[in-house]
Order: sequence, then structure tokens, then C-alpha cells
Amino acid sequence: ARKQFGQIHAGHVYSVGSNETTRFNLHNIHRQCAQSNHHGNEDGLLRDELKNEYGQGYRDFVEKIQQTPVLKPTKEEIRELIPKARAIVKRLTSEDRTYDKASRIELRNQINKELGIYADEFCNFPQSQVL
Repeated sequence: ARKQFGQIHAGHVYSVGSNETTRFNLHNIHRQCAQSNHHGNEDGLLRDELKNEYGQGYRDFVEKIQQTPVLKPTKEEIRELIPKARAIVKRLTSEDRTYDKASRIELRNQINKELGIYADEFCNFPQSQVL
């Protein structure tokens, strides 16, 4: 894998500009150096790293997320989602763990389900396909 220097951000593999709905799908969010996330357009490199780390099947799955139907949550649904998401972030931060690649995929699956935003086909990558 390419060596990352400096601060790490959560970067979108596929820009949310073309489909805002993919913003919160954790399979579309992966670690990216801060400089690249802010100033560079290295989405292609990020996609290549996905393939290198998790395999072509996972990269294809993440690409498929772009087909997520546009969702139009109500203000009330968003109000309910925000504390749920904050609780997940707080839980993960307090655990302060490092996960192997299979565990990272499973955690993404689990949290996507907890959030309850996406259909299963767009939020659950089969564990059996992780390299």
C-alpha cells in the first residue's frame, strides 16, 4: 500500500456531487491523507488502493453504490439520524481500536445497517468475498 504521511481524513471514494445520497455510506468512505482530500483529486488512486487492499470485488461493490436511489429524508428523519450517528462515532472513538481488513468491512456493514439509510444491496458487502 502507498505510504500516507501526515493527518488522515475520511475521504469519499466516489464524489457525493453526482449522488448526494452516497455521502453517509461507509463503504464509500475510507482513509485518505488530508492534503489529498482537501487539495488534490486523487479519487482514482483511492479506488486503486481499495482494489489492492480488499480486492476487485469490493471495488466493484463500492462503484455500485453510485446506483443508490436518491433518498429524500424528512427533517424529522434527519433529526433522528444525527444522534444515532453521533453515538456510533462516540462508541468507536472510546473503543480506540485498530481493525484488520475483514473486520473493517464487517464494521462498515454493521454501521450501515444501524443507520438504516440504505437498502441491503448498497450497504452489505458479503464477508466471504473479503480477501
